[in-house]
Amino acid sequence: MTNIDNDLAKLLLEIAEERRREYGERIWRTVEYFTVVLAAILSVSVGLLIDLSKTSNVGNGYDVLIFLFVAGIFVSVTAWFNVRREYERQLEAIAERGKVEWYLGLATNIVPKGLRMFSKDNHIILERYTENTFATDEEWVKDKMRIWKYRQAALIWFGLVFWFFAFTFAGVLAFTVYLLHPTFVLQINAYWFPFIAFTVVFILSCLEHRLHTRVVRPKQ
Repeated sequence: MTNIDNDLAKLLLEIAEERRREYGERIWRTVEYFTVVLAAILSVSVGLLIDLSKTSNVGNGYDVLIFLFVAGIFVSVTAWFNVRREYERQLEAIAERGKVEWYLGLATNIVPKGLRMFSKDNHIILERYTENTFATDEEWVKDKMRIWKYRQAALIWFGLVFWFFAFTFAGVLAFTVYLLHPTFVLQINAYWFPFIAFTVVFILSCLEHRLHTRVVRPKQ
């Protein structure tokens, strides 16, 4: 390995680290932005619902209210997928950084005992990055995107925030529909339909995430 290769590798290392920080900041900006938007929609919707509940004409303005609730559910689900995309880009940057560190020999160089900060650490980089059982970086990223396997705290909390908003909008929407039409012709309670729609969307999103993170290894 020549000095030019070393310099180029170090430059790539800096770029990967910058991308990691950038997407980390993007995630939090996205969370802040969508949280404010959803909180505003929810506040306006609840305020409008309270005002409409005081009027004798139940049909006046409820079309706008239902539209706000549906928009809130749509924005909540969109926010979740956007955060997931940015989190995946951050993992890709971490994978790039790790590959450069391996190329520079940081994963193979053994630190002398006299120079170790931690007595059982053999490498300069974090010990968990020195073991790799994946054939490609794509496999590593998808495996890290699995929420429940590694208990990814970030994805779990982001998911809870936005799916909580979606569930809240579905609940208030169900109450609004119940006020307008307590029952349909077949005596099926109308307020169940928003919950059924929410459940279907939630299940489909979970299945999509599972398929999205599935590691498909090529046949040998």
